[in-house]
Amino acid sequence: MTLQIHAVAEIDSSELRTLVVDNLGALLGEGARLVGNMPQIDGCCLVTSDTHDGPVLLSFDAVDPQQALLTGLAWMDRLGSEMATQFLQDYQPPTALLVLAPAAPPGLTLFSGLCPVSW
Repeated sequence: MTLQIHAVAEIDSSELRTLVVDNLGALLGEGARLVGNMPQIDGCCLVTSDTHDGPVLLSFDAVDPQQALLTGLAWMDRLGSEMATQFLQDYQPPTALLVLAPAAPPGLTLFSGLCPVSW
């Protein structure tokens, strides 16, 4: 599978979500998939499994990188809570956050000092 990139003037969140889902293999490696037992979360966040079955949270925004980062961090916190583990059997909280945005979010320098960051 190849990733095709096209410049567009505007894209709404549902179109962006569809593009992200359709290109999970290109983003996370062949075999990446949505995690089926997850409750519906924010329209701009997806819980996925990478090629090694590691849970990854994808957070995306077509316009606002800061919003993509903040939404992703908020959902990482919620999905890592004890309450989430009580409701879902065989649940593993996401261990990685992938932020997809048109530019680097504010705070990238701070995060790169705390954990591995690629941009």
